[in-house]
Amino acid sequence: MGRKKRFFLGNRSGHSKATVTGFTIIEVVIALAIIAILSSIAIPNMISYRSNSQFRAAVQNIYASLQSARLSAIKNNINCGVAFNQAINGITYSYVVYNDTVTADGRYTATERIVTSGILSRYGSARFDTTQGDGSGTSLGGPQKRFFFGSNGFPRHINGASLVPDSGVIFLTDGNNKAQIQVKTTGFISIN
Repeated sequence: MGRKKRFFLGNRSGHSKATVTGFTIIEVVIALAIIAILSSIAIPNMISYRSNSQFRAAVQNIYASLQSARLSAIKNNINCGVAFNQAINGITYSYVVYNDTVTADGRYTATERIVTSGILSRYGSARFDTTQGDGSGTSLGGPQKRFFFGSNGFPRHINGASLVPDSGVIFLTDGNNKAQIQVKTTGFISIN
């Protein structure tokens, strides 16, 4: 019998001299495919999360502003007004909370101190839901869309020459979500 020739690819200990490292093209393609699939799932969820967060922030901001108006009225023994779609110095605010100390009738005048104000478009696509209420997105404040918290914390508005108790709902939407902020005649404010 003849001797068989043996071919060694490495040294006698079984290890090759030159180690080749890296990924094959198949491994890279599979990794990219996995990343693409996970991205297609995650990105829409992140966009939806951002939109929902902006809407919740808008609702919370209006709620906090109404609470602030009520507490300011009680604390300072004054009327604290809330006006919707109020123009001030060429800017139309979605809502304005102000100390109603000059006219004390719920009407905003330029000399009254603004407590807080907000523009809903700063919260993504949040807006008043004009399909609700009387077409303005709120059923508060009578036809002028303004009301005030009296020094006792109860909401009121002017109807002609009369001061009447007020209650109602602010309707908000962003196209996907809806929320209602309810103001009761007792001054209790809640989010539904």
